[in-house]
Amino acid sequence: MVKNINFCPLEDSSNLNIGDLVRVQYRDKGSYEFGWTAKVYMGFITKVPPASEDNPAGMTAMWCITTNSTHIITPRLDRIEVVSEAR
Repeated sequence: MVKNINFCPLEDSSNLNIGDLVRVQYRDKGSYEFGWTAKVYMGFITKVPPASEDNPAGMTAMWCITTNSTHIITPRLDRIEVVSEAR
């Protein structure tokens, strides 16, 4: 059992807007004690909560420039930095 996990989440996923350029480090799946993965991913936010016709699950998603694919991000777990806000 993992104890004393200190999360540093984005305060509120409502701080993210479609079109924002973000830098993301994912929470280390192997052990939360190690923090976040060393690899940093850059991308644009494409979907934000709440659920809608275009986003029925209400997830936060980004188009990753690094991997040319869609990533589901979790603002409560992942380290997300807004590099440039959408206009």
